[in-house]
Amino acid sequence: MFDEVALYVVQNGEASINKISKEFRIGFNRAQKIVESLCDFGIVSDNVGSKARTVLVSQVELEDMIQNN
Repeated sequence: MFDEVALYVVQNGEASINKISKEFRIGFNRAQKIVESLCDFGIVSDNVGSKARTVLVSQVELEDMIQNN
């Protein structure tokens, strides 16, 4: 599910835990863990309060990252 969420946030230009939770029909805690993993991989920015995290990579860069892992 990590790859699917990563592609979703890159295509939408933001990483909102609430939107991810609703879009993928998963719990808030699971969505939060996925977003934290996206941050660890440098795909999204660190947490900035209640704002959605900023996407740091393009779709092409993300596809390269996925293929290399």
